[in-house]
Amino acid sequence: MTARPCLEPIAPHRGGEARLDASPFWLGSGAGCGLRLHLPGIAARHAAILEREDGFWLVPVRAVRPAPRVNGVPVASEMRLRAGDVIELLPGVSFRFATGEQLAAPRARRPPSRRRRLSWRRICPRLGRRIGGGSGLLGRAGWIASALALLLVLAAGAMLVRAIPAEPAARPLSHEGAEHFDALRLRSSEHVERGTSLLEMGLADAALLEFARAVNILRTSRLREHPAVGRTAAALEGTVAAIYRSRRIPVPGRYAAARPSGALGTAMRGAIPRDEFARRFARVQQRFSARFGRPLVVTGRDHPEHLSLYGAGSALDLRVRDLSREQVSFTVAALRAEGIRVKDFSDDAVLRAQIRSAHAAGVSGRAGTGLHLHADRFPDRHDRWTVP
Repeated sequence: MTARPCLEPIAPHRGGEARLDASPFWLGSGAGCGLRLHLPGIAARHAAILEREDGFWLVPVRAVRPAPRVNGVPVASEMRLRAGDVIELLPGVSFRFATGEQLAAPRARRPPSRRRRLSWRRICPRLGRRIGGGSGLLGRAGWIASALALLLVLAAGAMLVRAIPAEPAARPLSHEGAEHFDALRLRSSEHVERGTSLLEMGLADAALLEFARAVNILRTSRLREHPAVGRTAAALEGTVAAIYRSRRIPVPGRYAAARPSGALGTAMRGAIPRDEFARRFARVQQRFSARFGRPLVVTGRDHPEHLSLYGAGSALDLRVRDLSREQVSFTVAALRAEGIRVKDFSDDAVLRAQIRSAHAAGVSGRAGTGLHLHADRFPDRHDRWTVP
């Protein structure tokens, strides 16, 4: 089973498979495309594949003609891809969307059968006998009356079904809308992480404000009416409640009834598999121990915010008071050399202001740990705390 979905070339086109390790994943001849095709008729940005919480979607570019085809059908707007779908950019340039899932076997066709003539004796033997037992006009009149009665019953049933309101299907987000949604989720995650740090420092009011900002970014956005945005906001509220419960702190009233519902995720998942991320970090720990004669201590794994924002086994925290500048610099450089993303919250302006306030109030024990590094398996994500 493949770790990530990929595009497999279909003859006569040649080349290796292309793993979908970014979102949007561009197909075209231009620089920056995940799959570059230097072929006549291929535009600089020919099409894109977006990863969303409900799967992968092929997004055509309006100016590109002819439009891409999926299983032989032209794609005029966003289309969700399924395992085994064949994407044709141009005649002879096709790829199979492979997810590692076992494709369902085609259904066996039933052998052709002779059509049987419908009769009242087949539908209802008793009624058929009664209707068929008559003769002449009386028999025909009874048959016609019964047929009309059946039609009236069917018509009434159809009207009843139409009267039941159908739940409208959620229209998929446009390309621009999906990018905006991803940006909203990244901003929300920043506030959740900042709020978590403030809560651990004992600054409950400041932490609650950050959590409220994280949720309000989604609740007040122009996409707030879309079901995916509403589900994400609800999941985020559940995450906030789980953060309080995990630290045995009373959950604020506005989040008391919320329950976490799994990882929020983002449009682009980590390029480093979980087991590889663990191996790389273990190598950094070994190098640190060999250099400084002491262990590199991990102070947090799979906290509720980790599970929600990154998924299990995807992130960890390093919050240590007594590391020297040399040891900090070595740790950051070693993590970056392994391709691991590092976020340094130590210089965050809000956190530093809260630390100064804690010192001024004589509660230095609430002034933080001095070092707050975060490592995860998402090297292609960037925010204000990401170490370049």
